[in-house]
Amino acid sequence: MDQTRLPTMSPGEWLRLSGRGLATLCPSVGEEDREYVLVLHHASGVSGDSAHLRIRSAGLDSPGAEPRPPYDAPVTGPQRAPVAEQLSPGGSGDLGDQPSLYRDQVQHLELREVERRELGPRVRSGAQRTPRPSAPPARTSASLPAVGDLLEFNAGARSPACENPTLRTGRVEAISERALVVADTLNPAGGFRRSDYQGYAAAFDTLITPLAEETLGVPSDIDGNGRVILFFTKEVNRLSQAGADSFVGGFFFSRDLFPVTGTANLAACATSNEAEILYLLVPDPSGRINGNPRSMDFVRRITLATMAHEYQHLINASQRLHVHPSATFPEETWLNEGLSHIAEELLFFRTSGLGSRSNLDVEILRDGGSGVLDALNRHQLPNVQRLRTFMADPATHSPYDARDALETRGATWHLLRYAADRPEREDATYFRRLVAGPRVGVANLSSATGGDSAFRELMADWSVTLYTDSRLPELPTRFQDLSWNHFSLLRTLAQQAGDADPAYPLAIRRLSPDGDVPLQLMGGGSAYLRYAVGPGADPSLLIRADHGAPPGELQGTLLRIR
Repeated sequence: MDQTRLPTMSPGEWLRLSGRGLATLCPSVGEEDREYVLVLHHASGVSGDSAHLRIRSAGLDSPGAEPRPPYDAPVTGPQRAPVAEQLSPGGSGDLGDQPSLYRDQVQHLELREVERRELGPRVRSGAQRTPRPSAPPARTSASLPAVGDLLEFNAGARSPACENPTLRTGRVEAISERALVVADTLNPAGGFRRSDYQGYAAAFDTLITPLAEETLGVPSDIDGNGRVILFFTKEVNRLSQAGADSFVGGFFFSRDLFPVTGTANLAACATSNEAEILYLLVPDPSGRINGNPRSMDFVRRITLATMAHEYQHLINASQRLHVHPSATFPEETWLNEGLSHIAEELLFFRTSGLGSRSNLDVEILRDGGSGVLDALNRHQLPNVQRLRTFMADPATHSPYDARDALETRGATWHLLRYAADRPEREDATYFRRLVAGPRVGVANLSSATGGDSAFRELMADWSVTLYTDSRLPELPTRFQDLSWNHFSLLRTLAQQAGDADPAYPLAIRRLSPDGDVPLQLMGGGSAYLRYAVGPGADPSLLIRADHGAPPGELQGTLLRIR
């Protein structure tokens, strides 16, 4: 049996292990109590590759309590009232009143699958396709409609993508430099007025367009009007089933970027609107649509984040179909959605006045006042909550899991932010490269991070960061989350949820002195094993792959924490 006699390590030191070096670990014999965390990461770039392992321990000691950051104080006891209220998932809006109401993931997954299955084959292959110009910073057109004009759109969001249109008539309510706002004439009563729509047009110009196009890229302009159509329609409300504990805030459908009459680049899609359109939720105070009330305040709270999220999808698709037509279409769902969650985070940074690489913790957010906390609740807190669900089971979930679960979205967003914060990168160049392709999925992310070897190293470092961030500051920045202090945020959220002793949510397995633990790791998944070694002890840790884990696909990082 291959054995790896580990070198003497001081608290705060780390060691990277892979292949046969992970077979049997024998800590060096010492004269003091020592505690370690072993982070195992399955480095396969295919989430469906599942590794089944056995961890056998002999001669270990039981580890003590989890270490906390040096600055960390217990969070029991009285808190400042505004924080307890405003750091709640919904602040003072309807999400606070209905904490179980969350953004629907299923409809998005179905829509992305329709794009892959039905629209992907309509992209011409073979000869180089001809790019079309993207939208300029500002543009006017004699063909623009006037406020009050009626327009007809296919607002359907189901399969088949290019048949059976759901035609809806909308009235033009506002026109700005970059937005054309249209409201369905059959929207429920008690909804937005023209002044509200004018406000959304202004917000699209001054917030959504700059942050997205500076950092993610510029969309196509196939209808030649230099604007994105924001269609507020009850058809979005209709996508939420009666009594659902989730809601659909809006959607983008790349069907609208295909031509009605086929071209050299793209086959025809008869139901396309041939325009850049985002479809958005509308207020429905009485619940006329499927019995689901949607108050004015609720819709106001979620609309800007929805715009940012869906605008990334529009930019992503139009970059691949028109601006850079040699790119593969469509992007894989997990990365497409992860980039849209990055767009939400960018909206938080823009509206709060805070920036990335600031190690934002609860105290910084408190000191920013109610405006910062409100921006967090509206635009960024769902990303943190999704990361929390991933941390509960990081072994059987992955940032690139094709299932597009809540856990996947939390992990993907955090991985993308972690990668963007590396010293050799900056947001705009990195994210614009991911959006434009030309590759998709893991190959796209790997290319943007320096190739396969660099990507594997990045993934191993990221998996360690989920444990070490903020609590082991002596480690190098490769093991630190530079933008967010999630130890602070997640423990505060746990306290507000009523936990008597709020803990960091990352699942950590405490190894017994002598035991045999089965472990399953999916591709991209990680496990965290904690153990202790007593003075003079000569224990061992045997890691055996039952099946599904070639030696080169398993990586380990050993941390001495005490």
